[in-house]
Amino acid sequence: MKQLRDFQDKVVKNCINSEKDILISAPTGCGKTYIAEMIMFELSKMNDFNYIFIVPRIILIQQFLDELTVFKDSDFDIIQAENTKLTGKRFIIASKDSLDKYTNNLPENIIMFIDEVHEGLKQSFELVQKIKPVRVFGLTATPERSDGLSFIKGIDLDNEEKLHKYALFDKYIDSISIMEAQNLGYLCNLKYVSRNDLETLDIKSKGVNEFTEEEITDLFDKYNIWGDLVKTYKRYGKNRDGTFKPAIGFTNTVKMAERVADIFNNAGFIFKVITGNTPINERFSLIEDLKTGKINGLVNADLLTYGFNCPEVSYIFSCRHIKSRSLWVQMIGRGLRPGKPDLFFIDHADSISEFSNAYYDIPFEANNFNWNINGMTSVYKKKITNERKETAKIRRELYKYVFNEEEKLVLINQENRNKLMLDIIKKLKNENINLRKVLAAQYE
Repeated sequence: MKQLRDFQDKVVKNCINSEKDILISAPTGCGKTYIAEMIMFELSKMNDFNYIFIVPRIILIQQFLDELTVFKDSDFDIIQAENTKLTGKRFIIASKDSLDKYTNNLPENIIMFIDEVHEGLKQSFELVQKIKPVRVFGLTATPERSDGLSFIKGIDLDNEEKLHKYALFDKYIDSISIMEAQNLGYLCNLKYVSRNDLETLDIKSKGVNEFTEEEITDLFDKYNIWGDLVKTYKRYGKNRDGTFKPAIGFTNTVKMAERVADIFNNAGFIFKVITGNTPINERFSLIEDLKTGKINGLVNADLLTYGFNCPEVSYIFSCRHIKSRSLWVQMIGRGLRPGKPDLFFIDHADSISEFSNAYYDIPFEANNFNWNINGMTSVYKKKITNERKETAKIRRELYKYVFNEEEKLVLINQENRNKLMLDIIKKLKNENINLRKVLAAQYE
């Protein structure tokens, strides 16, 4: 049995010494599955209850079984479409979509674990209503929903939005922040590169969580971002020995994924497209090819945002303008696993402008990320969106004084930002430009 890290041990002890329904968050790569397994293991020694672990996709069932440390895969019955096998075992692993058909076949007195609980909250709530478990544990790296729904139980007043209608939990445990995990060596460092010239916040998008296919294509055409894809990979993705970092790319449609892969392949690289329609065996084969260096990269359309485990990936590029913080952090988390010095994340479509604030360009550079676990009203969402837009517009105006037209992609982090601000102030002073007038011009 591998030893629990201190933060993991605290979570496990907190959970087994409580009788509440608990939401647990831990960054991708910090052992959420192992935490759940140890809670299950310790509780199973204390009572005679049954246990079910629910995953959102069938492909994650085998991943869960492969990662077991104190249990064996033979300890678990499986609920997985046509491969379902219920033999009366005390422990069950289930796909969420398949489980709905078998709720009447489950034993009584179940303790339920829901992986990636930020996905399909309503579906999880309905399963809980049917199964009526003794306790519920939720696991996620991103405890926030863009629709504003709360994870934590509460009372909605008549004149408020119904934020708590699918809430499942009494208590929230934030095990460790991304910054803390990086400082302790549990996650690698992040080097975030983004465009400084895109006026994305001026676009009135029709998309809910991100720009639509038409909007993102227009953006790439207008700023010739297509031409930046290979150039940026050659600059930030090249190792000292001349090889290139294993890469994954995110697009919002299969059509765009194919176009992006063609651009890299025409430049002499080997990039493959992986989608939800790719057969599972072929997916595993492609991921193995990426690990072993047979291919340079994978371009995916909304597939690898969770459940993708490839620590070798050290270069991620996004061709999506994301408006959901949860989705954005899930994408970055695909490459933060340790075993390499850094992850380069290339934000070609300026998602960062949706999440920067007056204090941090990258929000999780703060130790407290402030996830909205209790939900967000539409008024609150509008307020923080307007604040971020104001911050982004001011920053964009100031950056004109230190970046020339060729410097479109810049490294973003707190240390670099402080240096940029000093450079801006020096330049304004040398050119006798009034900073107040520059800022005031943004509000005329």
